Amino acid sequence: IAPRRTARTLWAVLWALIAAVRFWAKASGLSAASVAPPVVTAAPLAYPRTLAARVPDACVVTTRWLDVFAPLYSSSNGADGFVSVEVDPNLAHESGGTLQAGRELWQRIDRPNLMIKIPATEEGLPAIRSMIAEGRNVNVTLIFGLDRYQKVMEAYIDGLDDRVRAGGAPSGIASVASFFISRVDTEIDRRLDEVGTAEALALRGRAAVAHARLAYDAFTRTFSGSRWDSLKKAGAAVQRPLWASTSTKNPAYPDTLYVDELIGPDTVNTL
Repeated sequence: IAPRRTARTLWAVLWALIAAVRFWAKASGLSAASVAPPVVTAAPLAYPRTLAARVPDACVVTTRWLDVFAPLYSSSNGADGFVSVEVDPNLAHESGGTLQAGRELWQRIDRPNLMIKIPATEEGLPAIRSMIAEGRNVNVTLIFGLDRYQKVMEAYIDGLDDRVRAGGAPSGIASVASFFISRVDTEIDRRLDEVGTAEALALRGRAAVAHARLAYDAFTRTFSGSRWDSLKKAGAAVQRPLWASTSTKNPAYPDTLYVDELIGPDTVNTL
């Protein structure tokens, strides 16, 4: 395919997809979206430089999604309607690089319903805290364990405290913590299959939901008490748990297993 025709095709596909999502958002209650720049911007690497300007830029695509969800953001008073865009994953173990990339994306896109997606690596935690302290919305992604999830929540609350101490208001800042679900069952089921007893096999498909419920218990404990009550009175919102990777990997399980079992106050699910 000629480069120019390829570029036109890429644009057409993206805009058709965005139009479809606009329809779904109105018809089915879809409340947010996520854009991965490495996926969107991979195309220029495969084509001549003359084509690069014609290939959809990640920030341009993100602003289109933001436009789709802007009415929902307004009607929900900033509770829903966010679009997440991810920092370069190659920076996952660089605190300074992640923070700089997050700031640049926030300033370049400049929309109130934007969330900057930052991985929950040990090095990512200081960047998360700083972004929150600066009043920027953050989607913390790739959380797999309870210990790391606790540190993510603490980074969020520490960031709000930093903002208040600097004279800022904690209101109007949104964040979610993306806790991954299905991969837990994938691994635990494999180990149960190796055991092979009737008792072990009867436990398949149960670990992921149990793990997520423990995470939710940690969420309710963390966002309570005198420290949180003080921030809440100042207008702070909780960092909502977002159940990620909720498509079942085992065809024997119901498609909505990780949706039906994890509905709860202040939670978000991915579909």
